[in-house]
Amino acid sequence: MDGELCMLLIESHTWRVGTVHDDGCVFVDVPIDDQQDWSARAAAAAEVLREHGYSGRGLVLGIPSTWCLWASVDTENLPRKHWRRRLVDRFEENLPLAAEALVVDIIGGARTSRTTRPPQTTPGKKPGTPRHAMPTAVTSGASGSSGGGGSGASGGTSGGVAVELELLGRLVGALEAQQVSVQCICPTALLALQGLLATRREQETSIVVWADGAAADVFTLVRGMPTNWTHLPSGSHGLRWAVAPHLLYRPANTPVLVVNVGEEQQGCADAGFDRSQIVPGENTPADVACRAASGVLGGALQPWVDLRRDQLAATDPLRHVRGALNAAVVAAVLLGLVVSGAFLWRAQGYATLVDRYEQQQQAIFRSMYPGQVVPQNVPSRLASEARRWQSVSGHAENVPDFTSAFHTLYESRRRLPGDDLRYRLVEIRIDRDQLYLDGQTRTHADADTIAAALRARQGFEVEAPRTERFADRGVSFKLNATVLPQALRDAATSSAEGRERPEQASDAVDGEMRPGDVTGPSEPPPGSAGKSAGRLP
Repeated sequence: MDGELCMLLIESHTWRVGTVHDDGCVFVDVPIDDQQDWSARAAAAAEVLREHGYSGRGLVLGIPSTWCLWASVDTENLPRKHWRRRLVDRFEENLPLAAEALVVDIIGGARTSRTTRPPQTTPGKKPGTPRHAMPTAVTSGASGSSGGGGSGASGGTSGGVAVELELLGRLVGALEAQQVSVQCICPTALLALQGLLATRREQETSIVVWADGAAADVFTLVRGMPTNWTHLPSGSHGLRWAVAPHLLYRPANTPVLVVNVGEEQQGCADAGFDRSQIVPGENTPADVACRAASGVLGGALQPWVDLRRDQLAATDPLRHVRGALNAAVVAAVLLGLVVSGAFLWRAQGYATLVDRYEQQQQAIFRSMYPGQVVPQNVPSRLASEARRWQSVSGHAENVPDFTSAFHTLYESRRRLPGDDLRYRLVEIRIDRDQLYLDGQTRTHADADTIAAALRARQGFEVEAPRTERFADRGVSFKLNATVLPQALRDAATSSAEGRERPEQASDAVDGEMRPGDVTGPSEPPPGSAGKSAGRLP
């Protein structure tokens, strides 16, 4: 059977399996008889399902109207917590059985019952009057639109459907034992009405009379939502008496939709319907319910009533997607194994390279140091040996760069001002890269001039001079300068062009200085301090 298996239809004396095709619905009868128990019937249904390609997907279980009980219930003044329990208690007041013996779903709470808030109600409305038409029951519906669940249809009242828990429990248990998954349990007539309203654009219909053979269902709608449902087993007399009360308080032109009413059920005309108000139809409730069941399974439609809840709720809420979840888990495990295997293979390749390079390092060490024990860390040992040989040869890296004290003294003396400025140097101290001058001059500005002369060319970083005026006359100053060896050498090299030999230049500089201004040793050893003495005029 090509198509989508979506519904197991339970009827009074027959069971049928419904399949949705592009051109309609096809039903296959399940061979059962009234003498069989639930297990035998479930086994026969499972066999038919498997013959037509059933793979364990969830099905909608459509139950007959004769199993259902209906009553109205007041939805006002519900507590915030445990509001559904309170709603069921109110529903129980209108039924001949205890709530513990029933599975109940409140229409209008089909979706909100799974949230933390009660269904919306309209204040000021009185509770509806319970109505039991025939031993078989009726339902009231509620929906914000013709295709889904919502709040109560008539202000502060809503309808509810109840079925005997033992009856449904034995049926569902027998099907589950045969590996038939039941996803939803819906009254067939109510599901068919929901599917019919979902396909109709006009919302003016107030009464729906839907015949199915000799039986019929009569629904009353308010704003496109069902508020009463009466099931009539057979006979035009019952139809006439069931329809007439619905028209007592309605206008003469009340819109009526009559579906599948044959000649034997023309009592609807006797009830006061105008022929112009009757809209003929050809779809049976089973056909429309099967298409609606396809939408329910696909997630496009939320049923008004789903009795697969409370004591009949599925033990595994994810079982309808369990196959896909299991496949995803298996795929994730396989992916992890493949990735782990790839990493292990890559790690093995790196380990092979490490062994090869270690053998090459050891071979190099043996060739360089024959007879010595190969150390654990060959690269570190070779690097240490390389640094040792570099330090011996003078090519070692990170060797401190400094110049000789003689060169520093020569450059400092060459940069000091000539005879245009009178001053006296009391002390010249050189310590590696530091130059210290202590002297006397006439004014504070002369000390700044001496510091500027040392800064004139690269090689010295000179701090601002610290000066102090004497009590009688003159100023003492102290200068600290940092020697930049490389910059000092570059300055000496650039100034060497066009000059005489260093010895002659030194003599020339000394000759330019006035006798008695600056005196001191001409070639102090590195690290020594040169002393000079002079006088101020």
